Amino acid sequence: MSQYYEVSDELCFGDVVEAAKAQRLVPFVGAGLSALCGQPTWNEFANQAVTKITRREPSLITYAHADLFSKLSTRTRLSLVEHIAVANAMSREELFGDLFHPHTDAAKQRNQLQLCTDVWKLAKSNLVITTNYDGLLRSTLPVSRDTTSANEPVADGSLGAEPRPQVAPRCGIHCEPELILERASNQKLLIEWHGSVENANGMIVTVGDYVRHYASHRDGGDRPPHLEFLKNVFKRKQVLFIGYGLEEMEILEYVLQKAVTEGERGAYTNRQPPHFLIQGYFRHEKPLVDHLRKYYEGLNIRLLAFPKDTENYAALLSTLAFMAAQVHEVATPTIVKFAEMRALFERGVR
Repeated sequence: MSQYYEVSDELCFGDVVEAAKAQRLVPFVGAGLSALCGQPTWNEFANQAVTKITRREPSLITYAHADLFSKLSTRTRLSLVEHIAVANAMSREELFGDLFHPHTDAAKQRNQLQLCTDVWKLAKSNLVITTNYDGLLRSTLPVSRDTTSANEPVADGSLGAEPRPQVAPRCGIHCEPELILERASNQKLLIEWHGSVENANGMIVTVGDYVRHYASHRDGGDRPPHLEFLKNVFKRKQVLFIGYGLEEMEILEYVLQKAVTEGERGAYTNRQPPHFLIQGYFRHEKPLVDHLRKYYEGLNIRLLAFPKDTENYAALLSTLAFMAAQVHEVATPTIVKFAEMRALFERGVR
């Protein structure tokens, strides 16, 4: 019997379900989810941007340069590529615009429908945040009953012509953070935290973008509303990070350092329920998992490890599907259900 998928994970998955049922859970979605739907990972996105310029004009970036670029961090690579593109009159739309597109493979399309639908099932809080640029979560944004006036300002400050779910880019968060959370109480809301490829100029991609986006205070002003909103989400809700593997840790740590203040860091406390991070690992990586658990505990985050030995990252599909099903089911005690889930995984890793 595998000891990798631990009882502690089962209990934590149960805690995720309970947080979702209580409308406290906010899914925070990264590139790992989109990768299962045929979209590029964070690293692949950078490589594709380098390749695009290399093929378009080899004199700008030779293949030798591209090899050197591959040794740089993902964000640094993207920063250099954009600098070269801008210096040669190539817009962001030209550089990034066609790197994200709907996948034509039927299996990838099924993955997209299942994953995105399950994310919204877990989001009984009505709020989902993503750092992805691809817009996949828009395609499954559920229609919700919004009883507010059609002339009432929505999260991005505009006037809604009719009640509808809202998609708000990071730059659209300029009203009081409490009003955004209140809006999510009766209306589905998707926050594209790093922007969308539909507006390439607003995407948070380069080192400079990150510095400006995560600057704690404006010149002579208060903390930016979007960072105040992020802090409020972490303070009042329980965040579930999905699709952030070790490759995306660079992005996740930017978010965490602004969302969790020094006074809130440390072991789990009674006053602040923990957040959750789902990551997949192979069985032989258990020593690494044990160290990462302790690291995340210092940020008040519980690491929920699922085994990749038989399905690789596709195991995320069954993990999310199982939890989403439990959110809408009340008959069987949660611990019994997760014991069944463990048995399914064990049959695959013996």
